[in-house]
Amino acid sequence: MVLNNTQRSTLVATLNPYFEAIREINNPAEAKAILEALSDQKKFESVRRIVENNDVVEEAKLLHLVYLHPFPQNRTTTNVYLDEDNDPDWVVFKSNNAEGKQTIMKERTGLLSLTSLNDCTAEPVTKSDVNVFMNERVFHEIIIQDTRIGAPKSDDDDEGFKNYRVSNVRSQDDILNRNYQQYGLAEQVEEEKEEDSIILQLIMLVLALLGMVWIGEKTAKAAKRH
Repeated sequence: MVLNNTQRSTLVATLNPYFEAIREINNPAEAKAILEALSDQKKFESVRRIVENNDVVEEAKLLHLVYLHPFPQNRTTTNVYLDEDNDPDWVVFKSNNAEGKQTIMKERTGLLSLTSLNDCTAEPVTKSDVNVFMNERVFHEIIIQDTRIGAPKSDDDDEGFKNYRVSNVRSQDDILNRNYQQYGLAEQVEEEKEEDSIILQLIMLVLALLGMVWIGEKTAKAAKRH
């Protein structure tokens, strides 16, 4: 599974300022240490002082949260007109089903709202897709810091991002998602009644006809005056 173009562009635009703040840390070794800790809870705690000293607390926390959140890909804002339960753990929204009918859906509250950008060019976005994006970007940023430090480029760098923190991310996914997997994808809450849709279409047709009659009467009166 991969991100579609819109989802990837959205992630780049959203997360760029946070990565750039860490990239601009004066000490490249400290910047690298923060980057290497983003996907691991214990390591992130161990670099807390480095994060604070470099004044990138909010930036580092957000990037760490993308890894930590069980559903970073999901929506953040519910439809208050549809959300009767007002449960902060769930987001309610309207969507078209495979038959083109509007349905009321819900999904676990997320962080990046990428699910709202799903389209027919790729499978529905998942947490794993977000992690792959993060791994690639973090590895790229680490290479930049290695260049600043002056470390020679390794022959394994080209393959590095493929394996970078894969074991950490997989184990973290298991812990965070084991009990949530069945809720990760949006589920249908209620399908609008077909009768209601037909009634609405009839009302719109009647209104359109009345409008045409009104316009005709106005035109006839104007013609008589002339």
